[in-house]
Amino acid sequence: MIQKFIHLGEGFNDLYELLELAKSNQSRIHMLLRLDSVYDSIERSSIVVILQPASPGKMMPLYLCLEGIPQPEKSHQSDIDFLIK
Repeated sequence: MIQKFIHLGEGFNDLYELLELAKSNQSRIHMLLRLDSVYDSIERSSIVVILQPASPGKMMPLYLCLEGIPQPEKSHQSDIDFLIK
């Protein structure tokens, strides 16, 4: 199986686009990942949506929003509350 990484960008606009992509492809979702990192003392989270291959096809797309949001547990922003649930 071919895996293809598709980088959408950083920040909330790209995150909202990623979430809309996941909503519109609910039947194909294989996995959702949150990857936490620390860079220059700033804690950020990257979100990955992994979809099943389209039919016909053998490519598994992995859509990425890298370091797009502060880690939800360390932030008081109401914009990211929906990610915790």
